[in-house]
Amino acid sequence: HAVTMLTSVTDKALQIHGGRGYWKDHPMERVYRDARAQRFEEGTNEVQKAVVFRELLRGTAPAAAGAGR
Repeated sequence: HAVTMLTSVTDKALQIHGGRGYWKDHPMERVYRDARAQRFEEGTNEVQKAVVFRELLRGTAPAAAGAGR
């Protein structure tokens, strides 16, 4: 979910900057490129969902933040 949100926010920021955001000398170009690359490093959403589902079935998924309080 974090990579999906990162991509969404970065896409919106790039729209704010317009075409200049794609230029190599603009910092937004690097942010956008890094965000897109993150999708490949972390795997597709489908792969991540499968990993979480498998861990839930095994009972090895980390507890949700604040669970058991």
